[in-house]
Amino acid sequence: MSANISLTQVKESGKKEALKSSGKLILFKSDSNSIILDEEIDALQKLAANQQISLIVKDDNNGLPKEVKTLPSIFFQNENGRSFYVGRYNNIPRLRNFIRTSKLVHPKDSLKNLNNVLVWKEGRADIIAHVKITKPQGKIPNSFDLNSFRNEVVNFLSKAMSKFDLVSQHQASKTSKQFYLNIYPYLDDDNLIYLTYEVFSQHNCIEPIIQQFDPIVKAVDYKVRLIAFAQIAKEIENDIQIVINSSSSAEAFSIVKNPISVIDWKDLNLNIESLNKEKEVRSNIPFSKSKKWIIQKTDENDEPFAIFSFLAPLDNYSGEIKVMNGSIELQNEKNLNNLQGSFKVNVADITMGAEDLDFQIKNKMLNQILFPEASFVFEEFHFENAVLKTNVQNEGKVEGIFEMQGVEIPLAVETIFLPKYINGQAVINATCTFQLPLFEHFKIKGPDGPSPAKDLLQFYMNFNLIENI
Repeated sequence: MSANISLTQVKESGKKEALKSSGKLILFKSDSNSIILDEEIDALQKLAANQQISLIVKDDNNGLPKEVKTLPSIFFQNENGRSFYVGRYNNIPRLRNFIRTSKLVHPKDSLKNLNNVLVWKEGRADIIAHVKITKPQGKIPNSFDLNSFRNEVVNFLSKAMSKFDLVSQHQASKTSKQFYLNIYPYLDDDNLIYLTYEVFSQHNCIEPIIQQFDPIVKAVDYKVRLIAFAQIAKEIENDIQIVINSSSSAEAFSIVKNPISVIDWKDLNLNIESLNKEKEVRSNIPFSKSKKWIIQKTDENDEPFAIFSFLAPLDNYSGEIKVMNGSIELQNEKNLNNLQGSFKVNVADITMGAEDLDFQIKNKMLNQILFPEASFVFEEFHFENAVLKTNVQNEGKVEGIFEMQGVEIPLAVETIFLPKYINGQAVINATCTFQLPLFEHFKIKGPDGPSPAKDLLQFYMNFNLIENI
């Protein structure tokens, strides 16, 4: 080893890394209104065992962490952090993807600013309804203005609803519950308005969870249309409450009410901070002085280098990169500034988990005969802390040129470098996240679904760099 450290220090560090390699799938449920069935919990147990992690089930009797806003809620946790699962609790394939992704990288829970949405706030929960009013069909009055009509509908929907309020600005997080309302107006020759609607879950934009194609209002004059809006508002709100209370498609949940006390994760023996403190204690171990580092090869049964998927609600379409080549070279042995590097992936090493789908992806979408590889070459670096120190994270952004199918585009990659020792070997662990605009630059069409979900591919990467001696 290049660094001057004791053998005892290295062995102890390696032992601790090995002890912390496992993860936990954590299910929070209501003790009085479980919602999730025993057989569904059994399925989670089998999934956890298959992924070589433990399942921990907690109820709300003694309080819940502040991040738990509805029940059931599912989290994955390991020594690197904690992630919240967004999806139906009985969707095992999606849960499997969530676990495998979280093992590599814990995605940040970035807030999304929403404008003019219906919001139901109760207890810790926020339930959001996005309203889409289609252009009316039939005989449209000459004075009709579509934007005014849409604003009018949303405004009077909120006035007629007892739970939802119209909010001009709202910040949604991963824990927010969201529904999408499509309302279809029709005006006949007698100037009567008919309203039908569909409601979609945030977890599936293709199959509606509610359909009402028998017109709710059959004989309301367009001039007194507010009556129609008020009636459909009550019907929609009632339908959503039925889904929340007793959905057969795992959409049901209970709201965590304010009387339930807020407790810390450490009170549940699920604290991560203690692990980070132990890492800080070991940061006095000098790190390697090597300047050249290469991607460490992995065994076939190891975790993949990267997991990629389309955005929610299309994130069931996912795949893995099992082999990746690349290297970095430091201009200064202790500093990330001005480092040089590049990574390369062969299209043949990408898999979606099924032979027929792999053939379509590799040959028809990515054309591996003409373009057998994709690459990323570093150009600029922006790190908050560029000095390499054992067990101290270097968080920042790597900018460069990504090439695929003969097309070059600029790409920014959120990156964390963590220098450490594993079983006595110096490594730089790298975790990376980025999104690739498939259609905009490469004219590759994604699966059926809404934009931008079908147009963007999100990548989560985790790999080790070892000394190139």
